[in-house]
Amino acid sequence: PIMLLHTMSVSFASYLLVRRVQQQNQRLDELSRLDVLTGLDNRGSWQGRAEALLHQRHAQDHPATLIMVDVDSVTQINDQHGHILGDDVLCQVAAILRHGHAEDACIGRFGGDELAIALPLALPETLVVAERIRRTVEQPDLPQAPGLRCSIRLGLADARHAHTHLR
Repeated sequence: PIMLLHTMSVSFASYLLVRRVQQQNQRLDELSRLDVLTGLDNRGSWQGRAEALLHQRHAQDHPATLIMVDVDSVTQINDQHGHILGDDVLCQVAAILRHGHAEDACIGRFGGDELAIALPLALPETLVVAERIRRTVEQPDLPQAPGLRCSIRLGLADARHAHTHLR
């Protein structure tokens, strides 16, 4: 009986240890894919997902459109109000981009104050999405800077048959 109990307790402890390592590995994988500031996909992760969307577009003849988002005046906000408020603006824009999109939307931080969205939508539908994003960003909700106005510039491109690579 002692050998049986010992074997069972060692097996259970090993199982718990393996589960903990799996959870930590899953968390490390998640952290390696996310931009620390915005919580969006980092550039490498975003590019991988957007490439997959583009390949799916070609394989199944589904639409795909890219929106590049450039947050205006982040450098000026950083200079006048500090980097923390500039970061808050980027985080707010990132939250707006995340809100209301399906799981198949690829949203990421491209670099600095540039964000990107790859959507499985045709260009006319994406224009509606882009306009909604633009209007929402223009109505900031930053209690630490009540009078601050923010704007973005958007560039859209639909994937055509000739576009075989994200670049």
